[in-house]
Amino acid sequence: MGLVLFFIPARLLSSAGVLRPETIGPSQVAGAILASFGLAIALWCVLTFARDGKGTPAPFDPPRLLVSRGPYRYVRNPMYIGAGLVLAGAALYFRSLLLAEYMALFFAIVHLFVVLYEEPTLRRTFAGEYDAYRSRVRRWLPIPSRSTVEPPPVFGQRVSGQAYIRRPSIYAIIEDRGSRLAVVRTPKGSFLPGGGVEPGETPNQALAREVREECGFAIRVGERIGRATQLVSSPDESKAYEKVSEFVEASREGPVADSGTESDHRLLWLAPEEAAQTLTHESHRWAVLQWQKPR
Repeated sequence: MGLVLFFIPARLLSSAGVLRPETIGPSQVAGAILASFGLAIALWCVLTFARDGKGTPAPFDPPRLLVSRGPYRYVRNPMYIGAGLVLAGAALYFRSLLLAEYMALFFAIVHLFVVLYEEPTLRRTFAGEYDAYRSRVRRWLPIPSRSTVEPPPVFGQRVSGQAYIRRPSIYAIIEDRGSRLAVVRTPKGSFLPGGGVEPGETPNQALAREVREECGFAIRVGERIGRATQLVSSPDESKAYEKVSEFVEASREGPVADSGTESDHRLLWLAPEEAAQTLTHESHRWAVLQWQKPR
């Protein structure tokens, strides 16, 4: 980013013979404010990537989780907007038409990069989670913080004073040819196939791993059903978790070599109504009901 925002503009100004203004006028003040605002947005994005995405904006260290907080709550590409504002501020400060043209070229290239590469990559990586984010947040035009989209439901009772560990998870509704749903029974209860997303995994990778371990077969991830949060306590660990769970459809693709169900996990195939009554977590029962609704 330093190359784009500082080195190239400096070279352009030097080649055009543009020098630093001798006096500070309204144009310079406005340009400095605009550039500072853009730089603040870019830094906010970097911090949000590290805190919420567990990664960086760099392609060699991308975020492990989809980032939809901070500035990404209002627009999908705030990093590029911040960079563009820095260039616009510089063009205004130096009163340089050349820098303004460079800024326009920057946005044109970035737009093509976002549409042709970045967005398809995010869809492959985060599947339904990204589709939901994309449906409520625009690519370039910031939207107000209030949204007509209903917030995901929260199940379970939050205990006052209890610290909850946020745990991203993903679960699948898998239907067999007899219209029965896969349910995994464990010593702790009955659940839809799936589980927590480990560091370094995408949600789809986590789901494929969990289903392979629990059920012994491969899957193809389908449409998104919805998202819900389940508050749970783990007496064994003396911890409480806020499980932010994504629910998707998936289809069975056949057995996986050298894999099978875990020793304390039993795979059941139940009618949807029976599955909804059997599942331990309210969020899983909610997902089955959502899946049954016409879409």
